[in-house]
Amino acid sequence: LPHPWPPLFEKMQQGQIWRLFSPILLHADLLHLFFNLIWFFALGKQIEARIGSWRFLSLILAIAVFSNTAQYLMSGPAFLGLSGIVTGFAGFIWTRQRTYGETYPLQRVTAYMIFAFILGVAALEAILFLLSMTIHEPFSLGIANTAHLAGAWVGFKLGKAPFFRIEPV
Repeated sequence: LPHPWPPLFEKMQQGQIWRLFSPILLHADLLHLFFNLIWFFALGKQIEARIGSWRFLSLILAIAVFSNTAQYLMSGPAFLGLSGIVTGFAGFIWTRQRTYGETYPLQRVTAYMIFAFILGVAALEAILFLLSMTIHEPFSLGIANTAHLAGAWVGFKLGKAPFFRIEPV
């Protein structure tokens, strides 16, 4: 029987490189878009003010490519949303605060809420994996859990990068 998935990265091999970042532009519905944009602007505005627009765009693209590639490898091409970027921003801010002592007007409870969400996503991913293994059928709630986790992880890592130092004022 033929394999149910096409060869990995088939469309990108055909030159459709935008598929590495375009899922961040698509959303399931207006509520999904609304909540993603609230977090995007709340966190992104703080980051862009510190690192400048070009570095900010580089940060977005790096998080998007990494989190989207991870999600693609886990679930195939059917996913969308900006949440990987948002969790990446949270990881970036967290690392900048802890590593370099930078101050962001981000209340501690907000950071804890975001990380509780990330940990909840990780727990949900583990439960779904165990359920899938138990019933021998793929089981999913249609949430791009891998993109959330990968976005947070790459945000942590990029927060340590000297490239994203604070812009002199």
